[in-house]
Amino acid sequence: MSSWPSGSRRARASAIAATWFSPERWSVYDGLLVLAGLVLAESPAVHEYLWALFGLGLLNLVLLFLHNAPERRAVTPPGFRVILIVTFALAGVIAVVAFVMKPHAWPGHLVFPPPFTFIIGWSYGAIAAVCAALLATGVAVAAARN
Repeated sequence: MSSWPSGSRRARASAIAATWFSPERWSVYDGLLVLAGLVLAESPAVHEYLWALFGLGLLNLVLLFLHNAPERRAVTPPGFRVILIVTFALAGVIAVVAFVMKPHAWPGHLVFPPPFTFIIGWSYGAIAAVCAALLATGVAVAAARN
């Protein structure tokens, strides 16, 4: 991007986002890893003891965004793909332990009229995290082989 587009802040923000998230620069592997990282980072919303997964998911997202930065701003640490494999595999181990620990059900913060209830069981966050971590580990290994 050589110059700022004219117009409002919204137009400038759209241009920056279009440059940053250009599909030509992102591989399918990296897109899947970002999605898995978002699922891992979201899982503590249901299980408060999964903050380690939040940290690992956030670390992976930062690494992927730095690796796919536009133009000359991209930074790829040595062993980038190996780091992704290790962190997603570690997240998988933590998620399996969380799945086995079975915390109490979370009743939620939503208030509904008496005949309705909103309960998320112990398995929701852990199952989502296990699936995301296993998928991401496989995708990271496949990306490292290519």
